[in-house]
Amino acid sequence: MAELVIARLIVVQQVCGLVALGLLVVEFIRAGRVTRRVTLGVVSGLFAASLLAGFAFAPKMHSLQQVRYSARSTPAEREAAERTFSVLHGLSQALNVFVLAGLVFHLWQVTRPPETPRWNVFRSAAPSDGTVPRML
Repeated sequence: MAELVIARLIVVQQVCGLVALGLLVVEFIRAGRVTRRVTLGVVSGLFAASLLAGFAFAPKMHSLQQVRYSARSTPAEREAAERTFSVLHGLSQALNVFVLAGLVFHLWQVTRPPETPRWNVFRSAAPSDGTVPRML
């Protein structure tokens, strides 16, 4: 049951990664904003981590679980599967912490104001004499 839930969560995570990358591309095309390398790197890294979890860790851990709890497995096979599963589970948990930290960092980047004005690039600066600029 838990494997099924985790497998579905990994698929949701991969879909969200694709959506995030797609939004960066759309923002570049529509608004002409160049995406910062850090943002692109974080989103790409998170997407790569979800692919690694879904296509490398999850299938291997599933097969190790079958060996660990099979009635036909020898005690030596169970012990070897237990050790390998423990290592993979530790790597998976470290990857989860990395993904969580990346998501918090990306949320911080998205919610802070941009360094340059987004839409008022061509507007002239306010007069230095303190008068109110005339609107057209």
